[in-house]
Amino acid sequence: MDVFIEQLVKRKKEGKDVAVIVLILLGAVILAAVLTYLSWWYLGMPEMALLFIIGIVYACYVLISNQNIEFEYIITNGELDVDRIIAQRKRKRVVTVRCRDFEDFGRYSAQKFASRRFSTRLMVASKKEGNGLYYAVFNHDTMGHVLMVFEPDERTRKTILPCLNRNISREGL
Repeated sequence: MDVFIEQLVKRKKEGKDVAVIVLILLGAVILAAVLTYLSWWYLGMPEMALLFIIGIVYACYVLISNQNIEFEYIITNGELDVDRIIAQRKRKRVVTVRCRDFEDFGRYSAQKFASRRFSTRLMVASKKEGNGLYYAVFNHDTMGHVLMVFEPDERTRKTILPCLNRNISREGL
């Protein structure tokens, strides 16, 4: 029997994201003022200022909406695909891995992995710390030794657990 599970996780905005949005808006206001001044006084074409402002407003919309990021976990017959969805317009595959290839899997604690070295650290969750975060450690062909932190719900975890290798501890899962 084929197994297919999907889960969508929306990344929460942090202080860094808000700072980027503020800088985009501030830069847009300054750029609009400079271009309006130049088109009005130096070029003598005030209608160009309107075109510049329309272009700047559209660029702001695109840049700010690109801050809306979601992650989609798709499990198909023991294979986990993680996609990054940007502004509900663009989708990019982050990683594909078989659950039986996990070397370790469990509840995530930042202190536990602070001193360990990995080739790649993937943070594909709504937050960086807190309850509900899980980790998976595995080897990937292109990324090397990977630590992936993600946020599976109960249904997704129940789908992953039977696919895991037998030597992985299942305590607290």
